[in-house]
Amino acid sequence: MYKLVAESHNEKTGTMPAVYGEVDSCPPTCGLFKECYGKQGRAALHWATPEKKNVHDFEGLLHWITNLPRGMWRFGVVGDFPGDGVTLNRDAITKMARANERRQVLAYSHYPITPENLDTLNAAKAAGMPINASCDSVQDIKTAIAARVPVVTYTAADDTRKSWVDDGIKYVTCPYQTLPSTPKCKDCKLCSKGDRDYVIVFRAHATKKKQIIGVV
Repeated sequence: MYKLVAESHNEKTGTMPAVYGEVDSCPPTCGLFKECYGKQGRAALHWATPEKKNVHDFEGLLHWITNLPRGMWRFGVVGDFPGDGVTLNRDAITKMARANERRQVLAYSHYPITPENLDTLNAAKAAGMPINASCDSVQDIKTAIAARVPVVTYTAADDTRKSWVDDGIKYVTCPYQTLPSTPKCKDCKLCSKGDRDYVIVFRAHATKKKQIIGVV
């Protein structure tokens, strides 16, 4: 099931439509599974509201996406894409990409970096819905880059780097976390670009940030 918010006012993303998936849709192999911000704080409370308004099944999600305005939207404030915990559901994601009709979207998947999953992410990108591969190791980053899939990863909360190159890979820390102007996602748009030549890095945040060991 999916909670659909027509106008989210998230401080970081800025005003845009947003989708909350089930927290248990995330693959258990995710490196942040125990520390996930979706299981704590405002994100968890948002999903747990007693009335659970605007909750729909997958067909309802597709209808909602089809009728979105042409601006940017956010999939998976919590939760991941359809799949069995190991392999992404290519048919479901293809349907989502078709419904999206090349709208700009902020989307991430922490599914394992396997050839099959990378093929699915590439198919979504080709259909105009880039999905970032969230990577838990440098090897996964290299594998995803070689497959021409957009990549994000994370570092420690106290990492002050803004951009750097390591082993031929360029990294750029999320501008919201580095620039004095703290640009919102709706203005920054870096994560919505499918053909980036750099990895976007997020500094660990939320209440368990001190427990997170960075990938890079």
